[in-house]
Amino acid sequence: MVNIDLSIVIPTYNRRRYLEELIPNILEEYCKVDHQSCRIEIVVNDNASTDGSENYLKGYAKKTN
Repeated sequence: MVNIDLSIVIPTYNRRRYLEELIPNILEEYCKVDHQSCRIEIVVNDNASTDGSENYLKGYAKKTN
């Protein structure tokens, strides 16, 4: 089990364009500060968006695993 240093929860509904900006920025800023470990989790509550948010998040999760 990996120890997480920072957890962020994002509730969203049809805000894919904002997620596309927000998530990479969060990771970039946090990893810049703690570039050794970068132990962060981002939990997104999608609330059944219809704008492709789910597909974006699935694709993003595959990139980071």
